[in-house]
Amino acid sequence: MPRVLVVDDEELARYALRKLLSRSFREIEVIAEAETGSEAVSMAERYRPDLICMDIKIPGLNGLEASREILARLPEVKILMISAYDSFSLLQDAIRIGVDGYLLKPVREDDFRREYNRLFQPSADQSSGGATPLSSGRYPKDLERRIIKILRTGDFQELSREAPLFADIFLSETESGFIRYGFEFCVVLKREFEPYLNVAAIAELSESLNRLAVLNYPRELKEWLVRWLRRCVELVETNHEGDLKARIIRALDSTPVRAVSLEQLARELEVSPQYFSSRFAELFGRNFIEEITERRLAEARRLLAESSLSVQEVGQAVGYGDANYFTRLFRKYSGVTPSRFREQIKHR
Repeated sequence: MPRVLVVDDEELARYALRKLLSRSFREIEVIAEAETGSEAVSMAERYRPDLICMDIKIPGLNGLEASREILARLPEVKILMISAYDSFSLLQDAIRIGVDGYLLKPVREDDFRREYNRLFQPSADQSSGGATPLSSGRYPKDLERRIIKILRTGDFQELSREAPLFADIFLSETESGFIRYGFEFCVVLKREFEPYLNVAAIAELSESLNRLAVLNYPRELKEWLVRWLRRCVELVETNHEGDLKARIIRALDSTPVRAVSLEQLARELEVSPQYFSSRFAELFGRNFIEEITERRLAEARRLLAESSLSVQEVGQAVGYGDANYFTRLFRKYSGVTPSRFREQIKHR
């Protein structure tokens, strides 16, 4: 049962939210209420709630400042920011701090349910497949998941096909819908890619949303969104490069050489085979086949030197079922046949 802390300096607003939760969300327990930012920080540390519903305009520390302090001490807590007005600057600040969602006052049941499902019951917010219809009034989770997957693979061609669909859904909403959808998408991007993005990169992506305010035509918005998502990929690649290389090396070192394949490693790293192949060459200065061949032959040399396996058995042990092919490949890279290599090792 999620435990909730409600933060608002207006008693009527706290009462309205508490009644909404007790009436429509019986699985939620309101464990405490706070009127100021300082009280919110103190009660969060005392009660350790699962969720905080935080009004932005509260005395003392405002909602953003209180959220920053709380997340510094309790990074696992989820925070829904509540505001009486839409604001791009609020969107940017909230994303930087790391809050998980954004609701407008008065809080409506369907809006809260959408955020609650996203944070605590993700399976309840999943569709059965296909794109979410335009003007559905629901954040397009299925399309979002496809775009996240595309961002992971770096497939710009696929991105160019899917991003306009996402833009169409944005266009079907009011300006406040723009802000809510933009906020939620940025929160998702931050959560998915934060391990690979530094603070400056996240700030750049969130601040660039200001461009939405001056785009007047559907075509402009679609073109901007595609460019923005491309920039997401570039920033992820730039910040992720060192980590990706380390992950590839760990995956190679932990997989028996006979079982290593490009497709298997691409699946493990959650990228497309095409993207993995091109990135591997960029990171290591040679293609994947050359790397695997050298690893397999290094293991073959070890087995020839340390075991009594036949040449055919050594070839099979490192992934080459055809003994003749294994012999030709070994001679090409080592200058001698496997049998001759074994003899030379014995006479050393």
